[in-house]
This record gives sequence, C-alpha cells and structure tokens, in this order.
Amino acid sequence: MLGPMVNPAFPKHQLVGVYNLEMARIYNYLLQQTGKNFTIIHSLDGYDEISLTGDTKVITNKGEQILSAETLGKRTVSAIDIYGGNSVEEAEKYFLPF
Repeated sequence: MLGPMVNPAFPKHQLVGVYNLEMARIYNYLLQQTGKNFTIIHSLDGYDEISLTGDTKVITNKGEQILSAETLGKRTVSAIDIYGGNSVEEAEKYFLPF
C-alpha cells in the first residue's frame, strides 16, 4: 500500500483503490498533506475498486460521497451472477463451454 505514496513521478493527481475503510482514512489523511488532487475509492462490499455489486465510497480532497451502480449509469448485479468458480478449472467452464 506504500507504492502510491512514494511514486517517484510525483503525479499531480492521484487515484487509488483501497481494500478497507481504515486504509481509506489513512490515505485521506496522508494525501491531504500533499496538496494534490486525489480520489480514494472503496467498494463497501470489500473491493478496492468501484463495484457493481454494492455501493462505493469515494473520498476526494473536496469531500466524501457514496455512489451506487445506478448513480454511475449502470445496473446493480448480484455477486452470484458474476461468480467465476473456486478454481481456474471451474472458471474455465464459464469461458470455454464447448
């Protein structure tokens, strides 16, 4: 999780996904100190990215908000609808049915 904070390119804008809200708070605190424009995203169902299976918390240097799939112009899907199996072999069946 240290990588985005020590980027030698020193980007003026930072987008980072985090796996839990505690990490989001830490990043928020640290990025506020930099003066950069930043966005931190955390899917409330546990992903470090925007999710179609649940709401996503978005934290920027301008504030916080909760976005749903519908807010982003998409539909919410059930996690079971996109389940890919427990192994490579099971997932392969979904992609190579013939």
